[in-house]
Order: sequence, then C-alpha cells, then structure tokens
Amino acid sequence: MKKLIIFFSLLAIILNIIGIFCIRKLYTTHKSMQTSLESMHRESEALQSRIQKLRHKIKELSLISHYYEIEHKVEQIRGLYALSPLQFNIITRDKLRNIVLAKMEEEYPPEEFSKMERAAKIIGLIDYSVDLKKTLLNVYEEQIAAFYDFDTKELYTVESNFMSKSISDMFLAHEIVHALQDQHFDLIKMGLTNDSNIDRQTAISSLIEGDATYTMSLYYSQNMSLRAIFDVFSGLLMMYKQEKIDQAPLYIRESLLFPYMQGLEFVAKWYDNDSPISIDDVFAFPPATTEHIIHPERYYPDYDEPVYPLLPDMDVFFTENNLIPLFCNTLGELNMKIIFQNMLPREKAVTAAQGWDGDAFVVFEDSYNPEINGFIIQSHWDSPQDAIEFCFTYLQMIKLKYPAMEHHELQETGTNIIKLADNRSLFLSISSDKVTIALTTPKLLDNLLDVIALN
Repeated sequence: MKKLIIFFSLLAIILNIIGIFCIRKLYTTHKSMQTSLESMHRESEALQSRIQKLRHKIKELSLISHYYEIEHKVEQIRGLYALSPLQFNIITRDKLRNIVLAKMEEEYPPEEFSKMERAAKIIGLIDYSVDLKKTLLNVYEEQIAAFYDFDTKELYTVESNFMSKSISDMFLAHEIVHALQDQHFDLIKMGLTNDSNIDRQTAISSLIEGDATYTMSLYYSQNMSLRAIFDVFSGLLMMYKQEKIDQAPLYIRESLLFPYMQGLEFVAKWYDNDSPISIDDVFAFPPATTEHIIHPERYYPDYDEPVYPLLPDMDVFFTENNLIPLFCNTLGELNMKIIFQNMLPREKAVTAAQGWDGDAFVVFEDSYNPEINGFIIQSHWDSPQDAIEFCFTYLQMIKLKYPAMEHHELQETGTNIIKLADNRSLFLSISSDKVTIALTTPKLLDNLLDVIALN
C-alpha cells in the first residue's frame, strides 16, 4: 500500500511537471503567434500605406498627363509653344498659404512691408484699421486655384473641396499661359517684379493677366461640354460668394481685379484681326502706366509718355526734423482713383483721375512718434483744366475726411494753405498742369514749404 502511494505521488509529480512544461510551451507558442500577428499587422499597414501612396502617385501622374494635354491645347490657342518642358506640382491649401507667405516675406521683408502698409494708410489708400498682410493672405488663400511661380518656373495646382475639374482646368490653362509668356518674353526682365514704379508694375501685370484671361476664355469656349459649362458656372458662382475678397478694402479688391478685368479689355484690342499691331508686339513694347491700360488709345496709336516730376531733395528736411521716409513711388491713374473712391462716388473718382499724366510721391513719419507723419505728391495733368478739376475733387474728399476743416475757396492759380484739424494742415499748389500737395502737421508744413520753394 505504501508503495502504491509512493507510485501515485511520483506519477502526480511527473504529470504536474509535464503540465507545467506544456503550459509554458503553449504560452511561448501563443506569445510567438501574437508577435507574428502583430508583425503581420504592421506589415499589412505598411503595405496599405504603400498601396495608398502608389494610388496617389498614379492619380497624380494621370492628372499631370492631363495637364500636358491642356498645355498642348493652350499652346495652339495662344500661338506660343513651350521652349522647355513645363513643371507641374499639386499642393494642398495649407502648402499654398506657406508658399504665399514665404514669397511675400522674400519680396517684402517684415520691416519693409510694415513701412509700405503705414505709407498706404497715411496717403489714403487704405484705412488705419486694416491688417494688410492678414487680409492679403486670406484673399490669396481663398482665390487662388492654380499659380505659376516666376522664380522657380514651376506650375502649381491647388487641391480644392469646392472646385470642379472643369473650372480647375480652366484656371490651370490661365497659368500655363504665364509659363509660355515667361519662356518667350522673360516677364521678370520685362519688369513684372520691379516695384520701383508700382504704376508701371501694375500696367505690365495687366498685360500679362489680360492675355492669360483672354486665352483662358478661348480655351473655355473650345473645350467645354454642357456639363463642364454647368460646373464652371457653379464654381464661379461660389467664388463670387467668397467673403474674404468681398470684405477686403477697395485698394486690395481693385489691385487684385484690375489686371484681370481691365487687362482683358486692353489685350482684346490687339487680338482683333483689324488691329495693326499684334499682342506679341505689345509684349515687345509693354504699356508703361495704368493710364495706357484704362485708355488703350493712349498706348496706341497716340502713345502718351508719362511725365514724372522730380521731387525736391528732402534729405536735410528729414534729418533736421527727425523724420524717416517710408515709401517713395508713383501712384498712377488707378491709385489716384482709389484714393478718391474711398470717400467719393466712383463716377466722380474716375473723372478726377482720368487726366493724370504722371506723378511722384513720398510718405514720411517721425522717427520716434509714428503719429507725426505726412506726405507730398507732385503730379502732372493733361491740361491746366484737368489739374484744376483734380484739385477741386481732392478738396471735396478732404472735407469729408476732415469735417472740422476751415472753409476755403480754391485758388486756381498759386498756393492754398488750409487748416484741416489741430494737428493737420494741407498745402495745395497749382501751376499750369502741375499740382503739388503736401499734408502734414502745421509745424512740419512750414519747414516743408521752404524745401518746396527751392524745387
């Protein structure tokens, strides 16, 4: 009996050892299987990711192939053919915002941009409440569907949730024209990015954008099905309802839309079969002012050469009064109109600005107190009567801007000095077709008049 007990005890121990071994074996096998499954899951996810990237790449290649088809059609319509292959890229709107911001800061470093913004507010182009950089970024992000980078020579299309394929193709056709223009006419050399004369820069931009818009419209008419027409109409309707451009100040709206709308009217004349000059002739000798764009007859056949006045030497004036120049440039007919239109009806603004024949301005401010500031504008007009009409309209605008200004009857010859408020005075001088305007503090104006008298 004792032996039997010992036997069963040993048997139990042996079975227990075998059980422990089996459990350990099962546990090890389970862990190994779990690890294998996790590894297989990771490999599956990686494979899915690669498949997704491959699908995206195939889609991208398919789109780019489609873009080259658009390029071929645009080349035939415009009559310009690529001298080297065009480079296409597809980006997100976030990437677009980053590119626009980088371009803006590259072209206008923050300090320089801030000076330009303050100058635009002082001279009357935009209101003091406007955040110019934020407004521009919001408008660009909302409006841009495709763009051509004049520096890298690459084309970008922007992924969009609301634009149909038809409308995206139409806008891409517009940007392809820019790439072809650049290869044939060298747009930077032409002066597109030269902001030493912003009026001339806008005129060149109007030629370039007007030409691209005209070609885009031909592409649209030749390649749109009924479904595509509906898509384009719907897309444009959605764009017109976008609030950023609607809420933007007049200066930004006009600056953005003028090259497209007025530029289209300008270039249409040179596409006419009866025109003695071609659109390529115009690119060879581009318009120099927004006056040329608004009044094409002053570009051809009766070319109106702008008369740019020489501003007085103000270095000593700036130094002695602790002033810094913020911005020195040319307004042109377009910006003259905008300054008026900010306060007056559009018709009156258009009439007052249309006799423009040339101008130069400088905006300045105190080195320590930006609230002490001012500007001087010297301008030439097509006739003495145009000069007088400009001055009358300018006074009407100033009365609205400074309701407390003293009553003053405009002296049509000679000088006018008018107190606008406790800290602002206006100098206005008419000499035949030349007008000089200076607006600053009474003390600075007294010193500035000595400088003007020497000019």
